[in-house]
Amino acid sequence: MTTNSYQIDAPYLGLQNIGATCYMNSVLQTLFMTPEFRRGLYLWKYEHSIHGEEIDSIPFQLQKLYGRLQTKIFEYIDTRDLTKSFQWDIHQAFQQHDIQEFIRILFDAIEQSDQNCNFVKELYEGAYLHYTKCLKCNYESQRQEIFMDYTVILKDKWSKVYNNSLELAIQRSLKPEKLEGNNQYFCESCQAKQDAHRGQLIYKLPSILNVHINRFAFDYVMMRREKLDDKMAFPFVLNMNNYSRTYDEIPNKLSEEADPSYFEELVQPKKQQFKTTATSKVQPSAQTTKATKVVRPNQGLKDFIKQQKKVAKQQGNVDIIDSFGNMQEDEQIQQIIHQQIQEDIKQIQQQTKPAETSIPPPPPLPVFDHDLEYQDAPKVQSNNQKQEGQIQEELQQKSKEEEKDKQQQQPILDTTEERKKYAELVKKKCQESILEQDNQIRQYLKDGPHVYQLYSILNHSGGAMGGHYFAYIRSHEDGQWYCFNDSSVTYINPDDIPVKTFGGHSGGSAYMLFYRKVEPNQESWGTWGGQFQENELPEYVQLKLQEERIKLEEFRQQGGQAEDLLALQKPITVKAHYKLEVKTFTLENSTSFLNFRQLVLDHFQIKDRDNCRIRIYNPYTDQFQDTFEGKEMRSLAALKLQNKCISIEFKQPGEEWKPYNEQAVTFRVALFRENLEALDEKTLQPKKVTVNKNDFVHELVEAAKKAYNLEGEFQLLKRNGEFGEILSSDKPIDGYYDNSFFYLEPKTENSNWLKEFEIDEHRITIKFNDPTKTVQASIQEGQPEDLYPLVCTIDNRATMMEMKEKICQQLGISPKNLILRRGGRAGLELKDLTIEVGLNHFVKGSSIHLDLGTPLNLGEYRCIISIASAPNLYEDRNFYQFQELGEYSIPGDKPISQFINDLAIWASEKSGIPLDPKHIRLRERIADRLNKVYRDKPLKEQGIVEMRMIAIEQLQDEWQHLTSKDVFIHARFWDQEKWDLSERYEFVVSRNQSGADLAEQFSQVFGITAENIEVCRIIAVHRFNRYELLNEEWIPLKNDDYLLGSQPLFITNDGQMIILRDSTQQPRELTNEEIKQFGIIQSNYTKSIKTGVSRGPVKTRFFNEEKALVITVKKKAEDIKPEA
Repeated sequence: MTTNSYQIDAPYLGLQNIGATCYMNSVLQTLFMTPEFRRGLYLWKYEHSIHGEEIDSIPFQLQKLYGRLQTKIFEYIDTRDLTKSFQWDIHQAFQQHDIQEFIRILFDAIEQSDQNCNFVKELYEGAYLHYTKCLKCNYESQRQEIFMDYTVILKDKWSKVYNNSLELAIQRSLKPEKLEGNNQYFCESCQAKQDAHRGQLIYKLPSILNVHINRFAFDYVMMRREKLDDKMAFPFVLNMNNYSRTYDEIPNKLSEEADPSYFEELVQPKKQQFKTTATSKVQPSAQTTKATKVVRPNQGLKDFIKQQKKVAKQQGNVDIIDSFGNMQEDEQIQQIIHQQIQEDIKQIQQQTKPAETSIPPPPPLPVFDHDLEYQDAPKVQSNNQKQEGQIQEELQQKSKEEEKDKQQQQPILDTTEERKKYAELVKKKCQESILEQDNQIRQYLKDGPHVYQLYSILNHSGGAMGGHYFAYIRSHEDGQWYCFNDSSVTYINPDDIPVKTFGGHSGGSAYMLFYRKVEPNQESWGTWGGQFQENELPEYVQLKLQEERIKLEEFRQQGGQAEDLLALQKPITVKAHYKLEVKTFTLENSTSFLNFRQLVLDHFQIKDRDNCRIRIYNPYTDQFQDTFEGKEMRSLAALKLQNKCISIEFKQPGEEWKPYNEQAVTFRVALFRENLEALDEKTLQPKKVTVNKNDFVHELVEAAKKAYNLEGEFQLLKRNGEFGEILSSDKPIDGYYDNSFFYLEPKTENSNWLKEFEIDEHRITIKFNDPTKTVQASIQEGQPEDLYPLVCTIDNRATMMEMKEKICQQLGISPKNLILRRGGRAGLELKDLTIEVGLNHFVKGSSIHLDLGTPLNLGEYRCIISIASAPNLYEDRNFYQFQELGEYSIPGDKPISQFINDLAIWASEKSGIPLDPKHIRLRERIADRLNKVYRDKPLKEQGIVEMRMIAIEQLQDEWQHLTSKDVFIHARFWDQEKWDLSERYEFVVSRNQSGADLAEQFSQVFGITAENIEVCRIIAVHRFNRYELLNEEWIPLKNDDYLLGSQPLFITNDGQMIILRDSTQQPRELTNEEIKQFGIIQSNYTKSIKTGVSRGPVKTRFFNEEKALVITVKKKAEDIKPEA
C-alpha cells in the first residue's frame, strides 16, 4: 500500500497554472529549489540602459518571481509577468509543450538576454567525446559535443532494447557500435576502409546533471506518437565514477539481455492488470538494476498462468506446477483471483494494526489506491467468488467491530492533529532516507569524486498527445521531499517515490531527473546551499516587493481578500445598465465606489442625483439586488465588482429608500385566461410577486392575488414540459430559484392550466415568406428586412400536408403550385408530406421558404444543369466555360440511360446547341471545376442531393459508360528538352490496375519505352504551371508492387491529371523570354534548376499540429542593427 501526500502547511508556495503551463511551473520550481541556480541569478544586476524595459527582461522577471516565492507575500504566485517577458500572448499560454524543450530554450533565452549570464553553462554544461577507432591500426578520430541534458533510451522495440534501470541505460549509451561490411569506416591513417568502433565517452560531467528519460516514441506500425509507460528504476544516489570511462572499463557491467516476448504485440501502452506490491525504498544501485521478468497485461489471464508456471519451474516449486497442471483454465483463473484476494485481505489486516514505523493515512482515505486495483481483470462467475465474498464480509465486519472498540477506548483525534502526525512521520522517513543515502555517498566517494544525489523528479501523467507535469523536489533547506503541483505544494513520503515515478503503470512516471554533484568531506548531505535571506535579493527587487506589501496591506484594509498578485494588478470591469443602454467601465481596482458613481451618473447624464442610487442589477431577471450603503469609500476590488452589472434606482423626493432584504425573492406569476394562443411571456404578461425565501406557497398565492386584485380560492402550479404540478399550500418555496415562473388559477377539480400545458407542449410556430411578393433588402438602421414575416401556428403532430394546406389557406394559393424548402431559397425541397411536422425536425421558431412552382415527387431531385465547354488541350491550366441552363428534375431511381434522351432534348432547347445523347456524359460540378463522372446507375446511389450542380460535357467519340471500379484520367507528356507539354489524352483505367499496366498504355500512345516512363500527379490542375514540374516527385511507373488506387499515385477520382516524362531526358535551361512566357519568378526558377531542389514525398498534415515553443528575447532598439 502506498500513502498519499497531504496539504499540511508546506513551507513553499505554488505557481498558478495560467492555461496549460504545468510544464513551465515544474521547471521554475525545480530551478528555484536549486540554490546554485538561484544565487547565480541573484548576482546578475539589471540596468535599464543596458537591458531595456523591466517587462521585457527575462532575468529580471525571474528574479522578481523568485523573490515573491521566497518572501511568501501571497498564497500562490502568478507567472504572467514572466510570460510577458517571453513575448507570449494569451494563446501561447494554452499551448502544451515538452518540458525538456522548455528547459533548453529557457537557458538559451537567459544567455541571450545578457552575455554576463554565464552561470547556466557553469552549472549544467557537460560534454561528450565522440570517437571512431580503427580496429587495424588503432587510429582514433575524436570530436567533442556539449550537452545541457543527458538523454537515455527507455525502450526501442525495433532494436529489442529495454533499459529497466537508469544505470543500465547509461551503460548502454556508452556501448560502441561496430562499423563493418558495407558500413566500414575510411581510416585516414590506413587510407582505406576498415572495421572500426564508433562510440562516445562522458568527457565532462556538470555540477547539475539533468537526465532526460525518452518516454515518447513514434509507432511506425500504427503511424502515431506513443508514450512509453514502461518501468525504469533510478537511485537516490548515482555513482557516475563507473561511467566516466570507456565501455570496456565499466566495472560490474549489468546484463543487457532482454526477454524477446516483452516486445511482442506492443501497440498500446501497458497498464497494470494485477495488484502490484509497493516498493518500500529505493535500493542501492546494484539492486535497483537487477533484471526482472515483466508480464505484459495484454497477454490476459491465460498467459499470466503460463508465466506463473514458468516462474514456479525456475524456482523448483513442484506443488504449484502440479496444481496448475491438473486444473482447467477457468479453475486456474479462479485460483489466481482467490490467491490475490487472500493476499489483499492479509495486507489490509497488517495495515490496520498500529505500528510505530508505519505511516497511517487519515481516516477519509480509501483502503486501496486506485492504481493498484484489478483494473483490467475479466469478470468470471464461479462458486469460489461466493466464498471469497463471504470471507471479505466477515473480515470487514470484524474490522468495523475492532475499530468501534478502539474508538470507545481512545479519544477521536482532530483531523488537523492527524495530519500533523502524518507530517511528522513523513519527516522521520526522510531522515531515515538521508542516513541511508549518506552511507551510500561515503561508499561511492571511495571510487572517485563523481557522485550525484537526486533532488528533483519531473513527472508526466497522461498520453503522447497531452497530459500533466508536476515535480517531486527535495528541499535543500530541510531535506524533506515535496510535491509541487502548480499552485499546490504538499509533503511526499520518500518511500512512495518508486511507485509514483518509476513507471510500469499509467498513473504517471518520471520524465526528467535532476542530480547534484555532492561535495566531499561533509558529515551529512541531507541539506546543502543554506537558507536564503531576503537581503540576498537585488536591491531593486527588494524595493518592488516592498511596494507590493504596502499595496496589499492597503487593499486588505479596504476589505479586500487578495490571494495572489493578479487581484492587485487586474483592472475592474463593470457593466452599467440604464434604460436600453449598456456601458462597460474598465477602471483601476483601487478606484473608490464614490468616484465610480460619479462616472456612471455623468455618462448617463443624470441630473437629480439626490434621489437615485447605484445597485447591483441582474439583467436576466430585470431585478435590483444589493446596495452600497455605507460602502461608498471602499475600492471596486474590495467590493468584488469584477464582471458585475449595476443599474440606477430612483425614488420620489422625500420618499425613504426601501431597505434591501437579502431574504426577498421575486417570482413571475401568470393568471389563467381563455383562448390563449401561446404560453410565452409576451402572451401571458405575468406579474412580478416578491415574498420571503422562508415563506410557503399559500403566502405566495396571497401575494399574487393582491397583485391581480383577486378574491376567492386560488391554486398555484409549476410547469414541467407538458406536465404540471399543483403545489400544496403548505409547501415551502425556498427550493425555487429567483425569477421562477408560476401559474395561478381558480381552485377547481379539473385544472385548466394542465390542459394548456399539454396543448402548448405540441404547439409550434413556423415562420414563412410570401412567395407572391419580391423580397427587397431595404436596410433600416443597419438591420435587413425580415425575410419570413408571416407566422403559422400548428400542432407538431400534424402532417406536413396539413401544415401546407393551412399556409396555402392563409396565402390563398393552391397546394399544387407551392414548393416548400428548408433552409432558405437554395435549401432542400420538402417532398414527403406524409410525415409529422415534429418528426421533420421543426420546432418553435423554425422557418420555411416558399416558392411558386410545381412540387417534386418522392425520388425526384431538382438539379442545376449547365453545359461545360472543353478547355484548350495545350494550355497548362484547365479552365472550363459553363453555359447555365437552369433547374431540371432528374429521377433519382432510374439509370442515366433511361432519361439522358429527355435531358438532351431539354438542354438543346434551352441552349440552342444540338446535343447527341450518345456523345455526352454527366459530371459533378463544383464551382468552376468538374469532378466525378456519373455512372449508368440510379443517381441516388451515387450521392446525388437536392440542388446538385451537374454539367453536360460534350465528347467527340461515343461515350462508353464506366463501371464502379473504372476511373478516367487525363495524361500529358512533358518533353524536358523542348519544355513542351503534349495535348490531353483520356485513359480509362482500373483502381486495381498496376503501374506496369498503365506504363504499357502510355507507351503505346506516347511512343516512350515503358521502363523509362516516370509520372507525377497534379493536385491543383486549375493553377498548374509547367515550371512546377521541376519540384515534383517523379515515380517510376514500370512497377508491379503497387496498384493505381493506392500510394504513391492514389488514382481514385475521375479527371485526375497525370504528367509523364522520359527518364533519359534532362530539362534544359530556359531562356529569359521563355521564363517571361511561362510567368516564372526568376529567383525561384534559378534556385530550382541549379540546385535541383525536390519537395520530396508528400507528407501527411495533421490539423492539430503541435506548435513550436518560442521564447523571444526582446532587445533594445539601439541594439538592433539595421538590415543591409
